[in-house]
Formats: sequence, C-alpha cells, structure tokens
Amino acid sequence: MTAVNVPNPFFAANLAFRYSDPTTGLAEVLESTSATASIRAGIDGHVETRPILDVGVMNGNIPAPLMAIDEDDEFFLTLTNVGMIMRPDLFEQHTVHFHGYPNASSFYDGVPDASVAINIGGSFTYYYLAPDAGTYFWHCHITPPEHLQMGMVGQIYVRPRQDRYSGDLYAGLQAQEGDLRTACNSGDILCSNPLPLVKTGKSGPGLYAYNDGDGSTQYDVEYPIQIHGFDPNFHFVGMTFNPEGFTDMKDKYFLLNGRSYPDTVTSGPMFTQTVDGSMHYSQPLPAIINIPAGKKALLRISDLDVTEYQTLASLGIPMTVVGYNA
Repeated sequence: MTAVNVPNPFFAANLAFRYSDPTTGLAEVLESTSATASIRAGIDGHVETRPILDVGVMNGNIPAPLMAIDEDDEFFLTLTNVGMIMRPDLFEQHTVHFHGYPNASSFYDGVPDASVAINIGGSFTYYYLAPDAGTYFWHCHITPPEHLQMGMVGQIYVRPRQDRYSGDLYAGLQAQEGDLRTACNSGDILCSNPLPLVKTGKSGPGLYAYNDGDGSTQYDVEYPIQIHGFDPNFHFVGMTFNPEGFTDMKDKYFLLNGRSYPDTVTSGPMFTQTVDGSMHYSQPLPAIINIPAGKKALLRISDLDVTEYQTLASLGIPMTVVGYNA
C-alpha cells in the first residue's frame, strides 16, 4: 500500500496493489478513475464492491497490509466492516489503532470505549498528516488478543523528510529545527531529533531511517519483518460457536511475515487453491533478506506475538540498533 506520488523502494510510485501478481503477490494498479483498485464512488455514493471483495475479504493474510508513507504525507485510510459469512452470529465492531503513532485525534485511537468503532456494514475514514519518521504497527483494538491472533495487525512506517533533501544534512536538520511546524527536541516525547554533535558534511538525497543530520542511519535496502505467533487450537475454536478462552491461548507456531520454515526461504507469494477462477496468493511478503555485498540493510522489526517474546538474530553479520519503540 502506498500513497499517491510517494516513492517506495519496494514498488513504483503512484500505484495501488492487489494480491494477484505471481512474482510479488502485489499486482500494480494505476491510481486513476478507471483502475480496478481505485474506482471512485459514483455521484449517488455507490461504490463498486467487486474490487473490495476481490482484494480484502477473507484473504487470510498475516501480516495485514503494509502501509509505507513519507513524512508530511496526507494519509487517508478507509476501514469497511463487511462481517463474516461463516459466522453470521457475530456482530463485532472493528477499528484501526495506530500503535505508538501520534494520533491526529483521540477520536481515531481505536479503543472502542473511548473512540469511534465501525459496525458491520459501516465504513470510516482515518486521516493523518504523517508527523514523525519511524517504524510502528497498527491493529484492531476490539478484543486485541483475539484479533491480533486472527491477523488483524500489520506494519506502518514513515520515511523521513531527509530522504528528499538534496543539500547538507546538518544544515537541513538545522532548518527543520528552526521551523515551528517541524521542530523536534529532546524534550518532545513525540519526536526527538537533536542536532548531531559532529558535522560530517554528508549530503543527500538518500535513504535514511531518521532525520539524523549526519547520515548515520543511511541504508541501501529495507525490509519489514513482523514476528508473530499462531495458536491452531484457538483458530479452530474461533471458527465454531464456542467461546474462546484467552487465558488458554498458547502460540505453537512462530512466524516471520506470516511464514514458518520452510516457507521462510521461499521467495515471492505462496500459492493457494483457487475457488472462483481467479488466482489468489497467500502471505505476499517474503521473509528472505537479500543484502548486496558491502551494502547496508534496514530491518523494520516488530514483535507482535500474543503469548510469547521472540528475538531475531543474524549469524555472522553485525547488527546495530538505530532506534526502538518507533
């Protein structure tokens, strides 16, 4: 998922995506009024449902769709609650909670008791002006243990405005700190990008994890890695009319981008059996990390296991933590 006119190292700009391409699992769809994934509502408010049903309903993916945006982007996300045909007894609401991400309004927080929640058959649009570079995640905040276990969780990350700056990085960050709209300091809990102690003379543009001012977080390739767990018993019970005991939940399979070995070493999406004549792909995000010789990779890691803590190690390759909790 990418915003209009926003460059994305994974995919070309100006594109929406569907899980239907045999190479990446994400087929490119131009952002236009005639594009399959971008059809505008009619003058009477009617929205063509086929693209929605094709793309988003019961595709069984974990993690949920990735959102990658640039700092200062205006970001709109519409969530539609279509319900579940195999569980017509359910009337559950759903929300989007941007975890660790500065809320545009408490109304968007996603906690159902204190903010808006979407009923079955309803839609709601969230709006953000991307304020702070970093790695975050988003999830449904209705009964979180259950909905995280069921795959309603994905990554969202914001690339820094420094990526687009063509001059001296120190001077660019200094100018950013002098503008009340973009200033950050060590006392600001939402963004802290103090000026570096040493002027390195590094110039942009490039790819960076943060607005560092010295190029210290520069990288060549980036990979989102979501660590997750899977409890098969909980999923089996959840497909019946039996109550689910959260205290009995115990993850037995451990996943990287929705995959366990040997699928972690399989490139591209995993194929699934077609039932409607159209090929659909499961788990489109690969878990393989390819780093060109002599280059740097940025791993955007989130551990979203419900019942266990997991770690990630790279044998023989030095790793440096450049940020945590965003």
